[in-house]
Amino acid sequence: MIKYKTHGFTLIELMVVIAIIGLLSTLAIISLRSARIEARDAKRRADIATLQSALAVYHDRNDKYPLSTCIEIEDKFYCLSTQAAGDPYWIPSLQGYITPPPEDPGGHSNVNWDQYIYFAAADQGTYTLFFMLENGPQEDVCKAGLMNFFPPEVPRRWSTRCPD
Repeated sequence: MIKYKTHGFTLIELMVVIAIIGLLSTLAIISLRSARIEARDAKRRADIATLQSALAVYHDRNDKYPLSTCIEIEDKFYCLSTQAAGDPYWIPSLQGYITPPPEDPGGHSNVNWDQYIYFAAADQGTYTLFFMLENGPQEDVCKAGLMNFFPPEVPRRWSTRCPD
């Protein structure tokens, strides 16, 4: 009777284990990506709530909201402030109320969406904060509808927040 040594793994067993590990790691990477997107969207919502609190304090002390910066695009004036301008205090007059205003965490497929936008009405009696979520439908609380901040882009629905 011949006895064979039976220690070690066969090539088939090793290939099955490697395939299972590859499948599990792929699933982990996919779930981690969606968790990161949800975390960035949660940060955006928290940042906007922080901005709203600072704007409310500013309004209580000054009976108006801060002015927006006005820019001219294709013979039209847009009065808004965006964090993309490079100024750490991108909402004028808010320096004493928030240090510094928060910035979008990024991650969008279009870099123009990686920012928050503040729009104050001409009479400074109201404002709209615009931000772009990565996951799910946009939350248009202010009923702003489709907006086109960055020509020549197609108008898009941005998430919005207004004074309570």
